[in-house]
Amino acid sequence: MGQEDFDELLARIPGIADAVNEFESEAVQAEAFRALLDVWEGSDRARSKPKSSTQDKGADTAAKDGGEKGKNKGGQGGKGGGRKTPPVSAVKNLDLRPKDKQSFADFVASKRPSTNLERCLTAAYYLSDILGLGDVGADHVYTCFKDHKAWRIPSDLRNTLAQTSSRKNWLDTSDMEAIGLTPQGRNVVEHDLPRNEKK
Repeated sequence: MGQEDFDELLARIPGIADAVNEFESEAVQAEAFRALLDVWEGSDRARSKPKSSTQDKGADTAAKDGGEKGKNKGGQGGKGGGRKTPPVSAVKNLDLRPKDKQSFADFVASKRPSTNLERCLTAAYYLSDILGLGDVGADHVYTCFKDHKAWRIPSDLRNTLAQTSSRKNWLDTSDMEAIGLTPQGRNVVEHDLPRNEKK
């Protein structure tokens, strides 16, 4: 994907996110997101690439598919080909029980987030404000979910992080390798959690 294509996709993401967020189920949202991206990718290719022979298209597809086989083991890619979401993986050297700081488990116990959006926010806050990580990525948040056994890992964590941004405006996920907290998100963690103590 060229820079121009990437910039156009970034411009379309908010509209795609709004359409996806009409669905309640995270699994349906993930599938709708992938489908919309596939539609955009198809129309973009038809618009920007000259028509080639069927044989050339088959060769391109075979080359692409051959390079992708076996790479997405149980990751968060879409069904039936098309653009695949990069899989998330645990950050092996991330210490969630530091000796000189509050542990992640204790922080979660004090905040008691009850939804996946609140959990993503809580993890991002802990990583940035308690641990003091410079760049918090999707892999770091995944490591928090994996570490906290009571939390079920979302089927598409990147999509859940994007929802935390688009639906609640708690996170800035414009760069999934440098996720930031918005003032609204910081206020939720510091003043609104745990929610069941509010009367």
